[in-house]
Amino acid sequence: MSWPSVVAWHLLPGLALTCVAVGAGELLDASGLPRIWALLGGVIVVQVPLLLALRAWLLIRRPRSTGTTRLQGRSRRFAIFAATLVAALLLPGLASWSEAFIRMHLFSWLPEWWSAGPASLVGLDSTESVITLTLWILGPVLLGPIAEELYFRGALLPRVPAGPWRAAAASAGLFAIYHLWQPYAVLTVFLFALPIAVARARFGAGMVTCAVIHGLVNLGMLGAFLTGAAAR
Repeated sequence: MSWPSVVAWHLLPGLALTCVAVGAGELLDASGLPRIWALLGGVIVVQVPLLLALRAWLLIRRPRSTGTTRLQGRSRRFAIFAATLVAALLLPGLASWSEAFIRMHLFSWLPEWWSAGPASLVGLDSTESVITLTLWILGPVLLGPIAEELYFRGALLPRVPAGPWRAAAASAGLFAIYHLWQPYAVLTVFLFALPIAVARARFGAGMVTCAVIHGLVNLGMLGAFLTGAAAR
């Protein structure tokens, strides 16, 4: 796969989800309902089916290369899982300071609601809170990570025209840019995705490992958002 194709296949799903989140968000806002439902619901009804459909198309039309090294031994698999999980949890903290800076200096033109942070959870009544939490768990915590890992690390990463380390860095970078609905978080998302991409490309981590780590990190993010919202 050529580099322009790699970029396009990475960014297309993000563009689709962002368009749905913005358009549906306007309708929800006009109806007096939380905008965040557009993004969370979009993950479930748009992003996940689209990623799985694109993955199926790639596997049918473009035979996958076999460039990853397979893990051997249960203890080694566990070691890679543990090291990747710790890195994916801790590395984004090194760049967390950058989100406010990037938003202020590069994306200050975005409307205030263009965020899935703690502010989006403030002011919800009990019913809205239950629906929001349910959508968040079903989407970004459960279904989203499975679909994203199957597509980005399972189908696209082996097709990046580079060696394991460069392919992992390119995959993590494009995955960060793919998050068009939170462009100010590009550095934190990159540092989160990089250990998973390295584990897959260099050490042959399986899809279950990648998806579980992804889901656990997103669950931790949800917990941080809930804590931030409670403090407001």
